[in-house]
Amino acid sequence: MKRYDIMILGFGISSFCFLLYLYNENLLKKHRILICEENNEPCLNSLNYKNVNSNSTLRSLLEPFRIEMFSDILTKVDRDYDLDCYINLSDYNKIVNSMAKVFLSSLDSFSNIDIKLNFRVDNISHGCSGIRTGKHTTKTCIISMGAKQDINQLAAQDTDGLLKDKLSQCVLPHDIFTNEVDFDSFNNKKIAVIGSSHSSLSVVDALLSKKINPKNISLLCKNDFKVFFDSRESCLRHHLTFNEGDVCTETQTINRFDGLRENSKEIYLNLSKYGINKHCSNKISCEDFDIIVPCWGYYKKLPKINKHLYKNAIDSNENFELTVENKSFSKIFSLGIGSNPKIKITQKNFKRSIDGVWLYYNLISKPLYENLLKNII
Repeated sequence: MKRYDIMILGFGISSFCFLLYLYNENLLKKHRILICEENNEPCLNSLNYKNVNSNSTLRSLLEPFRIEMFSDILTKVDRDYDLDCYINLSDYNKIVNSMAKVFLSSLDSFSNIDIKLNFRVDNISHGCSGIRTGKHTTKTCIISMGAKQDINQLAAQDTDGLLKDKLSQCVLPHDIFTNEVDFDSFNNKKIAVIGSSHSSLSVVDALLSKKINPKNISLLCKNDFKVFFDSRESCLRHHLTFNEGDVCTETQTINRFDGLRENSKEIYLNLSKYGINKHCSNKISCEDFDIIVPCWGYYKKLPKINKHLYKNAIDSNENFELTVENKSFSKIFSLGIGSNPKIKITQKNFKRSIDGVWLYYNLISKPLYENLLKNII
């Protein structure tokens, strides 16, 4: 039985960024590492959403990867794309995938790193002697298997009973983003998109791009959407209000980190032009709609732990160890979407007007990695 210091489940963009951090800090040789990936190449479907644009400019999204190893790839990207625009996530995923394959070949030179592609881990055994899967044992395990949505998960989140007896009418945002729905089925239907997240407007954008002919599309939200503006004046010019907490203390921009941008912003500022209704109230109802799209986020994909499958209430404690359904698992860590790392950041940490993926991988990730490494052995 081979023993490792770190076992990483999943080689998506989160694992890629963590391994790249170890590479840049000359820490890769310090630990015996096993990487398990169910696909035949890394970062195959990390952000492969054809109908969703990034909320960060391509320039900021590529900044973590500006090292010599990827210079050939990024030289071509710099030539072919406008770096100051917001890129379709599917195109961004292709760029990340190409860099990850180059990085994978460089990992082959490390004798202390084993990589298993086409290798699916369904269960890990967690005990005092370590964490085990099959013939492999590790001191610590990092779960980075991505995130997903399903109807049961939405039902579990529906604390207000909005979807009671209506689950058969629900369509997952994920299926819209990945073109896994029959878009003709939206024709002549009354459609409700629930939630005030970026995903809500991305769903609307995707439906509009497919040129469907619904009876109507309505946005149902308890809290109104936030919109990014370069200044207070530009926000007020669009007859939108803001709180002082929405103003960045460094750049004086409005909703700098969580405001709608690009296509989503354009649609929101012109709802009547696109025939979109908005209902913003503490009491919303989806009773009168034929199709319901709840935009309530993703949940973390996990293997079974000691043969038990955990799905809901996934969180990370102050050491970034996995906590699921109020049960903590020592030496098991979670990275990526749905991990909800508890970390304090303030605006004075930020030096430029960028957000989204850059925010996570460049600001949250560094202290996350540092804390993780403190607890990893």
